[in-house]
Amino acid sequence: MSWLGMLYEGGWVMVPLALCSVLGLAIILERFFSLKRSKIFPPDVLNLLSKVTNEKDLESLYTTCKYKTAPLPVLIRESLNVRNEPKEIILEHVQFVGRTQMTNMERGLALLQIIAVVSPLLGLLGTVLGMVDIFNAVTKGGLGNPQMLAQGISKALITTVVGLIIAIPSLVAYHLYVRRVEELGMELQDILLNFIARLKSIRN
Repeated sequence: MSWLGMLYEGGWVMVPLALCSVLGLAIILERFFSLKRSKIFPPDVLNLLSKVTNEKDLESLYTTCKYKTAPLPVLIRESLNVRNEPKEIILEHVQFVGRTQMTNMERGLALLQIIAVVSPLLGLLGTVLGMVDIFNAVTKGGLGNPQMLAQGISKALITTVVGLIIAIPSLVAYHLYVRRVEELGMELQDILLNFIARLKSIRN
C-alpha cells in the first residue's frame, strides 16, 4: 500500500501524523548537521586558540571570532570583551552567554520529544476510532463476511503502525542529541575555563 493509500485508509488522524513525520524528519536532519563538532568548534578558531601567547594573538583571535555565530567563537569573543575584568566577572559573564548557546544547541529537541510521545498516541486514537466504526457496522449488519471484517481491522491498525514508525526514530534521535549536546557543552566548558586561565596569565 502506498503512503497516499495509507493516508486515505487511516482517516483524518493521518493528517497530524503526516505533520509529525515531516517536522520530526526536519528536526532530525537539521540537528544532525548543526551539532557536528566542526559547527560548534570551527577549526580555524581552535587552531588560533592553541597558539595564543600574547596580546597580538588575542587581537587576531578576536578578529577571527568577531562575525562567527558558532558557540565557541561567540564565547571566546564575549570572554575577550570583558578580559580586563576580574576572573570571577569573566566567568559569570561567560556562564550567562553559555546558557544561551546551550539553549540554541538544544533548539528543536523539545518538539522532537513531543513528537515521539504524541505520535503513538495519535496512532492509537486512529485505531480506536477505526475499531468503533467497525463494531458499529457489525452491530447494524451482523458479522457478514469475516474476510471483510479482517480487512477493516487491518485498516484500523494502520494509524498505530504509522505512529510507531514516526515515534521510534524520533525518540532514539532525541536521546542521542541530548547526549550529544551534553558532551559538546562539557567540552565547551573545558576549553573556555582553560582559555580564561591563559587570558589572565597573558594580562599579568
